Amino acid sequence: CELRSFPYGDSSVDYPNEFLNNGLGTCRTQAYGTAFGAFTTCATLLFALSGTMNRMKFSADANIQKALGMITDLCGFISLLSTLINFGQACNAGISTDYTDSTGTQFTSKVYLGPGYVCYVICLFGAMMRAVFHWLTPVPDHGSGCTPRVPQYLLDLLDEDKDGQISWSEMKQGYAKLRRNFNHQEEETGHRSVARELHLREKQKQAASAENPLATQPGKAEP
Repeated sequence: CELRSFPYGDSSVDYPNEFLNNGLGTCRTQAYGTAFGAFTTCATLLFALSGTMNRMKFSADANIQKALGMITDLCGFISLLSTLINFGQACNAGISTDYTDSTGTQFTSKVYLGPGYVCYVICLFGAMMRAVFHWLTPVPDHGSGCTPRVPQYLLDLLDEDKDGQISWSEMKQGYAKLRRNFNHQEEETGHRSVARELHLREKQKQAASAENPLATQPGKAEP
């Protein structure tokens, strides 16, 4: 039995062994295809941990933080799971331990996944836990806990007939009420802006009168 080591080099260069080129060809292609994905997984993990730390603070947690955590961590978990399954299939389960080359030489191999694969499995578990806790942890003073139901403050606002359920007509009425409130706030903002402008002009007139009081009295002029 002979032990040889082959470095991880350019994918276009053939190894000096038919078994490595043909028997491990699919694994080699899969490994080169996931190299950039492995880098992005490590890089984006910093942003994922940052978002998790923000949600630990009562004052920093918000709806947008929860939505980003739910979507990005769930998508990251699914993509990493798909990558690990494809790599395990191509580089472990899909490799034949017995191979015979064109010259009739037989090769018997022992295939196993290395420590790098185990580390990515740990990252996969961490991504799953982050996604689950993002989905289950409510925003402070909002949400409905760990149950998939409408928050109580929204139910009280939209449930007109107080039957504990929100119908389609009640949703339309709530949306129309929201639009009316929004339009009313815009009108109040416009009225306050006009009143502020008039008040500012009046103050400017009073300041000008204080500087030159004779200019405001008809029939009198400065000597």
